[in-house]
Amino acid sequence: MNLIQNNAFGILGLVSDVSSSEIDKRYKELVKLVKIGKVPDYSFDYDYYNKVRNEENIEYAYKELSLEDKKLLHSFFRIKINNNKLNDERTNAIKLTFNMFNTSSLDSETLNNCLDIWKILLSDEKLSEFKQEYIKNNGVGINEDVLFDNIKTKLLQELIYIFSDISDNLSDDLVIKCFIQKFDIED
Repeated sequence: MNLIQNNAFGILGLVSDVSSSEIDKRYKELVKLVKIGKVPDYSFDYDYYNKVRNEENIEYAYKELSLEDKKLLHSFFRIKINNNKLNDERTNAIKLTFNMFNTSSLDSETLNNCLDIWKILLSDEKLSEFKQEYIKNNGVGINEDVLFDNIKTKLLQELIYIFSDISDNLSDDLVIKCFIQKFDIED
């Protein structure tokens, strides 16, 4: 289950820098709406999340976001808004990755561009920025040493799942081979 397609924030129709009370409010709203057969569309659904927004997935999303370590990972793989502007690099990587799930063929330039952005996002500098933003938005009561322990490894593992799913979806081993090469992963 990859965190691009099964992103808890996306399922709830939220960006990643919302408060816990906003998560609770949206969860309750969606439970009521879905029970009467009304599945809302939200900004940044990518014409996808509204199609998988059901009681089971809403419960999954809410549970995932109640666990701080899971919330952290979902947050990394979901768009966020800074000063009413989208975080361009991460949003671009997410959009490109999403598009790969919705195509029947993939050109190497798009794949390499997407992988380059993810590699930048996993740099020590960008991860430090992500950590600071996450703590700023969620800082009350989190143990940052434990939470961010091995974060790069965890995020890289999730990217392996994501690009393996894309490779399987396209029946094209070139996707995962390019990923392995780009991230210097040994077979």
